[in-house]
Amino acid sequence: SVVQRAAPPASSPPALVLATTTSARDSSLLDVLIPRFREETGISVDFVAVGTGQALEIGRRGDADLAQFVSRGDDSGTHKVEQRLWEELQIDPAGAWYVSVGEGMAHTLRVAHELQAYTLADRGTWLAQRKRSDLSIVHAGDPRLVNQYAVLVVHPQKHPHRQTAAARKLADFLQAPDTHKLIAEFGREQFGEPLFHTGSAAARRVLVARSPRRHAR
Repeated sequence: SVVQRAAPPASSPPALVLATTTSARDSSLLDVLIPRFREETGISVDFVAVGTGQALEIGRRGDADLAQFVSRGDDSGTHKVEQRLWEELQIDPAGAWYVSVGEGMAHTLRVAHELQAYTLADRGTWLAQRKRSDLSIVHAGDPRLVNQYAVLVVHPQKHPHRQTAAARKLADFLQAPDTHKLIAEFGREQFGEPLFHTGSAAARRVLVARSPRRHAR
């Protein structure tokens, strides 16, 4: 008799890899958007949450489709805003008063809480972490504190091994009016206000938070 090996079942395409910021992860926004995208397209998404600078570097390589002041120190968008403010104020952020943790926003807020220090944070993560600390807002709403999100698809010719078509579908999904409505309402029921803004206010307001138990030096 002749035995013929059965053809292996067709494998599903690998998951799309999204390099994103820790704020999108720590605020739980991705827990809402990614399942919705998978439901609409059938495409699975794995995400790597790092600072904005690191996320852009991951994409460039093709590996992805104030008392004491605590700094993220991770080359993120929030960290870059902080560095720009120090430069404008002509202050060299160094010394015992300045702690650079090199971590995401949620961890930075926890360290600021433990040290009873100031920090610069995005509103979305601060709201999501508010019950875990006694940090309060000192300053917010300044135009210099606007930090805007963007979605970028890696260059298909430089990185032909990446899933460009699926990545474009995710980019289109994130920019669709229905998704903007979902983002604009995200967090309102739980926190009394949205964690993110879209449209003409498509930015997150970075704010200064501190513990009320210690004053700045």
